[in-house]
Amino acid sequence: MRVFYIYRAIAHYRGMERIFVDKINYLVQMYGFDVWLVTADQGNHPLSYPIDERAHYVDLHIRFHSASNYIIFRRPYEKIRLQFLFVKRLRNLIKEQKPDILICNTDVFTNLVMMSKGKIPLIVESHSICRQTGRRAGDLLHRKILRWYTFWNYRHANTLVALTEADAQEWKKYNNHVYAITNVVHLNPLDRVSSLDNKRVIFTSRFSYQKGIPYLLEIWKIVHHRHPDWLLDIYAQGELRDEYLPIIKLLDINIQVNDGTLDIFNRYCDSSIFILTSVYEPFGLVLPEAMSCGLPVVSFDCDYGPREIITDGVDGYLVPLGNVEMFADRICQLIEDPQLRHKMGNNGILSSKRYSPDNIMPQWKSLFERIVTEQKS
Repeated sequence: MRVFYIYRAIAHYRGMERIFVDKINYLVQMYGFDVWLVTADQGNHPLSYPIDERAHYVDLHIRFHSASNYIIFRRPYEKIRLQFLFVKRLRNLIKEQKPDILICNTDVFTNLVMMSKGKIPLIVESHSICRQTGRRAGDLLHRKILRWYTFWNYRHANTLVALTEADAQEWKKYNNHVYAITNVVHLNPLDRVSSLDNKRVIFTSRFSYQKGIPYLLEIWKIVHHRHPDWLLDIYAQGELRDEYLPIIKLLDINIQVNDGTLDIFNRYCDSSIFILTSVYEPFGLVLPEAMSCGLPVVSFDCDYGPREIITDGVDGYLVPLGNVEMFADRICQLIEDPQLRHKMGNNGILSSKRYSPDNIMPQWKSLFERIVTEQKS
């Protein structure tokens, strides 16, 4: 089976890029699929995560971002020109290689893939939640039209895959062929887990609205007051980082802000509790990552991922969204009870195994085979 994964670029060290590469490598190594990674904007950047040498990699050399190099009146023309160039090059590659299935996600120009695909089945993966997709479009008429057109394309994709059962129900308003397949998670590759003895709480995410940074700081004010000897370790980049750094410094509540790191599993294993304060999460990749290192986790019960990952009171705690006092109490409960930390941490190691490639990828294989069979019938 020949499968095309179409993505903007694998140039960042983020969860989504790692997931794409992990799935490509598994399909090649375990099932012998002929898998192609097709990017639009990779340019001279090396792939942030290596793909198996038996997989194929093609960059279409579009450089969508280059439109911003022109004066403002020229940019619309350049954007349209680049879009047509993408369609032309992808269409030619599809005609030449004749893939059985195309896959893109809701962040990557689904409309252009639809224009290119011909009769090849298209799977669209949602790595956001339905209610947040296209939300930034705003109230201007042309943006409303763009959002309508975007969802028209989702409606006409052969299949749409959501990350949770709850979000899949939302997507069924727009597409009749929706499946829920959770993310493949890169679980703890080390030969150790956390001792849970270090007085460190870890937060790995982004400085963005979605990640609930104001909640995080309010929570840690309470925790710091009760346990000033514990450190909050933040590993995050993001568009709001420079805005929050002086605020964190001014608060002076034992928070250490670090750059993102590729060595995150060692950082998990050096910590004793993991927390997530997002206001919504399509999945929450960092939760099973941290759990696989033996960390108990505390998260807001936001839509939708955390409640499908965490069993409240067993391998972590779910807290009603926005309840900073309860969130801080749960952290303090884990700080004050080492036996509880170890019990939840051990449970988390076991429950995180649900997201291993061996458990998730057979679902993708089954979906591919079903689509190809239906296409031929």
